[in-house]
Amino acid sequence: MVFLTLSMRLMKTTIFPLSLLIILLFSGCGSRAGHLRQDALSLARTYAKDHVEKADIQEHGGQEIIGDHSKRYLIDTSRVFTGAINTDTEPDALVSLEVYEGDFAVRTEHLILIRDGKLRLHRVVTSDMKVLAIKNGVIIAEVPTKPRSSPLFNCHSCRELHDFRLENDSLVRIR
Repeated sequence: MVFLTLSMRLMKTTIFPLSLLIILLFSGCGSRAGHLRQDALSLARTYAKDHVEKADIQEHGGQEIIGDHSKRYLIDTSRVFTGAINTDTEPDALVSLEVYEGDFAVRTEHLILIRDGKLRLHRVVTSDMKVLAIKNGVIIAEVPTKPRSSPLFNCHSCRELHDFRLENDSLVRIR
C-alpha cells in the first residue's frame, strides 16, 4: 500500500510539470505563427487601403472587403499562408487579394511578405493562381489553363498544379 501511494505521488510530481512544459512549448509555437498571420493580414490591409480612394472596410464570415463601389480588395483571412519562401529558414507569409472593379473580379494580387527582422512587403505578383500551401521554400498553387475571360475559367478540370520558387525577386515555375 505504501509503495502504491509513493508511486502515485511520484507520477503526479513528474507528469504534471512535464505536461505543463509540453503545453507551454506548443502554445509558444502557436502564438508565433499567430503573430505572423496577424502581421501579414495587417500588411495586406494597409496595402489594400493604399490602393483605393475610399477605404471602407466590411467583414463577412472571415472575409474582409476594403474599398468602395468602384474598386475593392477581398481578403480571405483564413487563407494566409506561412512558411519559408526565400533562402533563409525564417517563416515568411503570402496573402492573396482578389481585386474587384465594379462588380467584376479582374485579377488576383499575391503579396509575398518576407521576414527580414520584421515582416515586410517584398513583391506583389499578379496571377490567377490559387495558392494551396508553402513547403520548404516552394509555393504550391493551382493555375487555371483558361483565361479569366473564358467561360471555362472556373472549371475544376481546367486547372493544373504547379510549384513555384522565389528566385532573384521573381516567382519561377519549377514544376
